[in-house]
Amino acid sequence: MSNTDYKKIFEQVTGLKPNKKIIKMLDDLKFSFKDKNYKELDPYVVIQLNLMAEKVTNNETSFFRDNEVFQVIKDKFLNDAMKIWSAGCSFGQEAYSLALLKNNIGQNKKFQIYATDISKKVLESAKEGTYQIHRTSEKKLIVSFLPNLSSQLGKNVNNNLELKMPTLIKDKISFNQHNLLTPPHKIEFDLIMCRNVLIYMNEEARHKVFKNLSQAIKPMGWLVMGSADPKPPKPWKMFSIKNSIFWQYQKN
Repeated sequence: MSNTDYKKIFEQVTGLKPNKKIIKMLDDLKFSFKDKNYKELDPYVVIQLNLMAEKVTNNETSFFRDNEVFQVIKDKFLNDAMKIWSAGCSFGQEAYSLALLKNNIGQNKKFQIYATDISKKVLESAKEGTYQIHRTSEKKLIVSFLPNLSSQLGKNVNNNLELKMPTLIKDKISFNQHNLLTPPHKIEFDLIMCRNVLIYMNEEARHKVFKNLSQAIKPMGWLVMGSADPKPPKPWKMFSIKNSIFWQYQKN
């Protein structure tokens, strides 16, 4: 099998465009295939390709990233019975930021956040819910959105600011491994956050992801994309709310 075949299979399994590091890894590995149909790959090979995918994406994120988006969500959309999907949640800061927006969250049994990522490694870290806050700007956002949470900020052994998520908050988030190319949870979400994920994908993969997001959203539900992400196709309709872009699913 040629190098081109390996790269094609990597894209078909993960939806991601292989960078130079991935291409080198594919060149070095010898996978066993039943044939050239990627759907018949050995499960172990699929696991290895998904592990490689972690080396393509940038998992860097922060609390209340693009804070204007979170302010709009808090002011316009948030309610006691919301179901939110943080798709491509990375280390979990986005999911926790959403949970922290809700006052008296423990009393809202119907309020739930589902957070997914292709990487087991980042999900394990997200579930732990302990963060080192290095940026002064990030600390200011945390205190700005949640003055009471500043009491949770302490210092670790390296004298860096450390934030430990309260159990009450962690209990409202379900972290699960999920490939966005596969069918979503059988849940209708009010809001989906899928930011800075599709920029790494090819056109075929993007089409599959938008199809899956459409299956997961409630009629008239909302989608938030990253500023560099591709625009969703119809029936998604764009709205600019306080200088932030939101997409509403308007299928009849």
